[in-house]
Amino acid sequence: MLSARLAWSRLSVHAVQLVNWAFQEVREDMLPLYVSMAWDLMPLLSSSCSSYTLQGFCQVVLERAQFLDMTLESAQLMTVLGSLLAESAALKRADAMLRQALEYFWRELKGPHQAVARCYKELGALMLKAGKPSEASKHLQQALEMLETLYGGASTELLPVLQLQVELLRRSRKYAEAEGVVTRALGICGAAYGPNDVQVAVWKNQLAQVVRQAGRLDEAQSLAQEVLALLQGQLGSEHPRVAAQLMMLGQLAAQQGKQAAAEQTYRKALQVRDPQRHIAVWHVLFGNLAVGLLVGACKVLEVATCLFICSIVHMKYLILQASVCDYAAGDVCSRHAGTVLRNAAVAGIL
Repeated sequence: MLSARLAWSRLSVHAVQLVNWAFQEVREDMLPLYVSMAWDLMPLLSSSCSSYTLQGFCQVVLERAQFLDMTLESAQLMTVLGSLLAESAALKRADAMLRQALEYFWRELKGPHQAVARCYKELGALMLKAGKPSEASKHLQQALEMLETLYGGASTELLPVLQLQVELLRRSRKYAEAEGVVTRALGICGAAYGPNDVQVAVWKNQLAQVVRQAGRLDEAQSLAQEVLALLQGQLGSEHPRVAAQLMMLGQLAAQQGKQAAAEQTYRKALQVRDPQRHIAVWHVLFGNLAVGLLVGACKVLEVATCLFICSIVHMKYLILQASVCDYAAGDVCSRHAGTVLRNAAVAGIL
């Protein structure tokens, strides 16, 4: 594991160097490497470079590819750039970029291809983000059918598209259809990776979320417990995914009116001290714990403390913290509420 991390780190350093060199000059002999980096290594690059930097990198390489009339390479770069623009909420530019890429792909490839399917997937994701469910559904179905033609109906290549379809169906409150898609994905993962793989846990957690939204809370609780056991067995009890799963179990307990159980579960999640845990998970855990404490036992000062920790990450929590202090209506809490409100005013959120 350590050697893999070191190799990944070295690769990341070299990739970032190449990205920086591209801003100085895009030599023709380096162009295939740059295109391959953008097409195949974007997850690695995204962990090391800002979206703005990567957009600039793709743009300068794209301009060079277009100058050299490299249509297929241009389409690949447009697909990646369109995805980056969509993530940055530049939806109109992303739409134009992806549709141009699709036109280039069909012109050059003239039939089903993994690159065309990827472009359809990105276009479907963009339409989902833009709030156009019918267009999103159409493009995702086009991507899925093409991948099924290329790889068969049980290939793991289908999973990213199935993930987007589940998100679309959940947003549209079509929970029965979403459950069917998740069940299909679970079958693919189980056959490809084995029943105890982390990917199986991820999709089983998706099933728990769908079942939860459908109102079947007891079933969702049972599935979430299975996911927790899988994650603990594969990743250990100190992994951030374990903390996130405990948080979900706490939310389910609170939704069922089991406030004491919710508080206990949130506290278990907070005991996970893995250094890789993202601070966003930390503040959400404290926020959920605060709400559980307030509803379950009116432990106002402890709630205020939790929300103060949240406010370090998200200033909006200052408002809720002040409301909690004001709710107590005690001298100490009233003074604390005044301090919180002044901090909020300084932060520009009042």
